Amino acid sequence: MRGDIDTIKGDLAKQALTNHASLPLSDFKATLPDLGSAIATAKQQGAKVAPGVLNDLQQRLVAAEGAPGFWPTAAEFISYRSSSAVPALGVNVPDCTDREPTPMKITAVPTPTTASVSSSTYENCRLTLDSAKDNAKINFLITHTAPFLTFEHCLIVYRAGSINLIVALNKFPLAVRVGDRPKQVVPFSGNTLHFENCIFDFSLSPAPPQQGQQITELLLSHGTASVDISIQKPS
Repeated sequence: MRGDIDTIKGDLAKQALTNHASLPLSDFKATLPDLGSAIATAKQQGAKVAPGVLNDLQQRLVAAEGAPGFWPTAAEFISYRSSSAVPALGVNVPDCTDREPTPMKITAVPTPTTASVSSSTYENCRLTLDSAKDNAKINFLITHTAPFLTFEHCLIVYRAGSINLIVALNKFPLAVRVGDRPKQVVPFSGNTLHFENCIFDFSLSPAPPQQGQQITELLLSHGTASVDISIQKPS
């Protein structure tokens, strides 16, 4: 009986998502809270909709920014889409920052002031974007040993708090060693955080601060399979 009820709930949620995907934008904006509830149910029941429905929902959500209920619904959508596309991580996911990432490798130093590197990598662990502990550890790594970090098949959690991560470098000087040669200072530039096949667990009520809004907009617009996080600090 319980299984039958869950199946019915999942089917109803899938139908609700399909219906919302075809609504005119004005009606879509007016029913965002209902859409958020339907997405949450679909995620809970493991109910998946066709890629075309997801694309239509994404486009309408991007166009609906500013409407009442937008941020919680966008968070539900990002979480649902990523959990539908990426294998589950299990229950007890360790914190990424409780351990060190795989080390960065210098692949080439073509000139005394330039270097090519591979990212340091975290796999199968949890990063909380608005955790002061996680922010401090990631920023330390970026400015000391790992200017570029990749999170592969990780759980990325966000609960609408402040994000204080270094997301880009502009000619940041870092001492590196290649082989047996003495360390040399090389300037690093580029986006620091890359996410590959991650599950995003977002919950945004109330609306997040500016950095959180920018990350949410980025994930909503560009998908979640492979993304560099880039945000602008408030002026």
